This record gives sequence, structure tokens and C-alpha cells, in this order.
Amino acid sequence: MSRYRNNSAEKADLYAEAGFWYNALDEALKLAEESKLGVVASALLEDLAKWEKPEPSQDLTQEEREWIEKRMGYLIEIANVAR
Repeated sequence: MSRYRNNSAEKADLYAEAGFWYNALDEALKLAEESKLGVVASALLEDLAKWEKPEPSQDLTQEEREWIEKRMGYLIEIANVAR
């Protein structure tokens, strides 16, 4: 079981580094207790929230920027509550 946990954690890291967030979360959720997100999946959500942050040079309206920041906040809230 320990080897399985390490393998899923490694896969989650590799998927996240490649930008495959859904695959990374799938692997991370395999590590979590039932009804909990788990440490790895929570960290992935926090990383995803940071990754979503728009660059100042991106051509977005203020409304679009606010919507993205709200979505980032939701991801961080989910990560913190579900640990």
C-alpha cells in the first residue's frame, strides 16, 4: 500500500508540472481518506489557484479579472476546508 501511495503522489506531481490538473487531482484523490480532499489534492488546488492568476500583460477587462480572482478564492477555500 505504501508503494501505491508514493506512486500516486509522484504521478500527481508529474501531472501538475505538465499542467494536467484534472489528472493530478485524480491521482491525489486516490491518496485521500474518504470524504476528505487530502493534503496532496489541497496543495494542487492551491497551486492551480496561483496558476490561474492572470499576468498584468494579459488583455482582460476588470470584470474578467475580478471573476478570475473570485474563482481563485474559491479554489483556495476548497483546499483549506477539505484537508
